[in-house]
Amino acid sequence: MIKVGIVGSTGRMGKHLIKNVIEDDALALAVVHVFDELKETLPKETLVTNDMEKVVEVADVIVDFSAPAATEALCEAVLKNPTPIVVATTGFTPHQQNLLAESAKVAPVLYSTNMSVGIALLKQLVEDVSSKLRDFDIEIVEMHHRHK
Repeated sequence: MIKVGIVGSTGRMGKHLIKNVIEDDALALAVVHVFDELKETLPKETLVTNDMEKVVEVADVIVDFSAPAATEALCEAVLKNPTPIVVATTGFTPHQQNLLAESAKVAPVLYSTNMSVGIALLKQLVEDVSSKLRDFDIEIVEMHHRHK
């Protein structure tokens, strides 16, 4: 079983991740990082902590759908204890971007500003269409629901 850690566990995506990890027999929800109280029901063996170094110590892989400050703390912990991370946080300062790049030198890092399958498909379609419509100006506007 792969021991998964989740950073950003109280957000919308974090809640979805918790549910999906619990339902997957190949995964174990080893640890969740919280700043505040977590209202989700978790397996009794899941560690709930605000100590990012503990998150990195316990998990085989960490999925981060949090905020820049939490990702910064995660990267600092990964630099001390290399652990693979998946990061889907946006809005980084240059310093935080550098920390993420430094983390990638010591551990596997998957970073994407959008994990949506639809957006990945849209990007591919735009590349295909724009290569055929060279004289066209194309603009794409990304809109989000009010809870993002």
